[in-house]
Amino acid sequence: MSNATDKPAPDPSLDALKDAVRRSPRDVRAHLAYAAILRKAGRFEEALQSTYNAIKVKPDDPAAHAFLAELLTATGKNDKAVKAWTDALRLDPTQGSWWRKLGELHGSAGRLNEARNAFEYAARLDPRHPDSWIGLGRTHEYAGRFAEAETAYRQAVKLAHSSPVAAHRLAAAIGKQNRFQESLNWLKRAVELDPNAADAWRNLGMIYSNLRSFDEAKSAYRQAIQRDPRNTSTIAQLARTFVQLGRLDDAIETYDHALAVNPDDAAAKGQRAIALLLKGDLARGFADYESRTSVPDFPGGKRHISVRPWEGQNVIFKTVVLYAEQGLGDTIQFLRYVPYVLNKGARVVIEIQDESLRRVTQSVPGISKEDVIIRGQAWPAADFCRPLMSLPRLCGTTLETIQEQSSPPYLQLDDETREQWSTLIGPPDGRLKIGLAWAGSPKHPENAWRSIAPEHLAPLAAVPNVAWYNLQKNFQSFASHPLVLIDLMDRATDFYDTAALIDQLDMVITVDTAIAHLAGALGKTVWTLLPQRPDWRWMFQREDSPWYPTMRLIRQQTEGQWPEVLERVAEFLRALPQPA
Repeated sequence: MSNATDKPAPDPSLDALKDAVRRSPRDVRAHLAYAAILRKAGRFEEALQSTYNAIKVKPDDPAAHAFLAELLTATGKNDKAVKAWTDALRLDPTQGSWWRKLGELHGSAGRLNEARNAFEYAARLDPRHPDSWIGLGRTHEYAGRFAEAETAYRQAVKLAHSSPVAAHRLAAAIGKQNRFQESLNWLKRAVELDPNAADAWRNLGMIYSNLRSFDEAKSAYRQAIQRDPRNTSTIAQLARTFVQLGRLDDAIETYDHALAVNPDDAAAKGQRAIALLLKGDLARGFADYESRTSVPDFPGGKRHISVRPWEGQNVIFKTVVLYAEQGLGDTIQFLRYVPYVLNKGARVVIEIQDESLRRVTQSVPGISKEDVIIRGQAWPAADFCRPLMSLPRLCGTTLETIQEQSSPPYLQLDDETREQWSTLIGPPDGRLKIGLAWAGSPKHPENAWRSIAPEHLAPLAAVPNVAWYNLQKNFQSFASHPLVLIDLMDRATDFYDTAALIDQLDMVITVDTAIAHLAGALGKTVWTLLPQRPDWRWMFQREDSPWYPTMRLIRQQTEGQWPEVLERVAEFLRALPQPA
């Protein structure tokens, strides 16, 4: 009676093939047969040696090179496997399956051009094999050529109607072209063909999210987690869906679970920060937000690793560089913390995104022209550096301390610029002077939800005794507008000029864009119109902003429905006292 520790009986064919090789050392087939059975026995190094012996006997045998490539791939020696497949295909370039395997190796190493060439050969030689087209599609997809990927995947689907992989990849390529409903249909097909494909369920959740069907997204993510319970990316996606549903406690609990599975998941920690900030837990939120610099492709990243990060050390007579990371509005919002660092005795240099912010940044008390540099310019000799958006954590900011730490106005306009814009706008004429911005940057991922189509502004036209001033750049690009707007933005060369224009107005009405931050930083009355699912800094439900005491938040009650928001704005305006 044997037990579990007994070794398996030796394969008698091993000895037989070994004898065959000894008797016929010039027999390539004997060497390869021996190598094959050694591989089956898990004796890879011996199998490799036998294969090398075969090639030594007959260097121009393509099958020997192909078998060598298989062995090298199986043992993780991929670079050598690429050479072996290349040698095999040089000797016999007609084998479509070999081209596919070469393409897979190139693709896994990120050599997308070489992978594409290999899969194109495979598709030409073996056009009815779906894997040739799937491989070709992947090389296009990973290179960002989504239309070409779609074409290849459609060919794979045509050849293999029941392939869940083909359906899934086709869905991905279509989704990358923002055809979400069509992508959804193919993903449903993919999970129907393979209900255990966790990655397809996860992508289904992502497409539902893009379609703003968050309940369905939640269900799809749960299906994915059931099949792959340690995938923290999927767990974090579920948590993000809870955020979109306004269920912040559930979101934070789910992020906690993701981080219990993988405490080093910087992306999950950064996303938990957003949930905490939305909830108003600024201390924990900004602490988590520090993980953002460890997330690959984060726009700020770790660009300045040669300079020590400032963690609150003594900086008297030291130079501290504070640098912008993300949007222009973020920079304007967090310039409020510059005096905090100045008051520590440091010389502060500020790196900003572009020239449009230079004069606004110089308007912060204590900052001179020489203290402002543009991203890409050389830094001065610096002792410490820190992103502007890390300062709230270092200041210990909470909802209760924002105003005492950094109350607007924290931007100062010079008298000459004020006078110039006062002359342009003219004296009071009995009407409210209101600045209006209705669209944000088209590059922002949420711009479609936070911007307002001009036609939805029509209710404002019925409000009497208002002079409307355009605060929108490229105003002429909007085909039509229901309001008669006074447009002086062609005179505004940068945000400083825009600030001077705003300074002369009675109030500003704007969507969530840099104009909202500019008006708030000036201490100007500003009404900010928010989508139902706002950016973290506006939190949920509040009608005021702790960041800007002169700001009123007016929120969508139904997602995507701006008309009712503008009707309320018009009603609020009618209730305002008229200027003298």
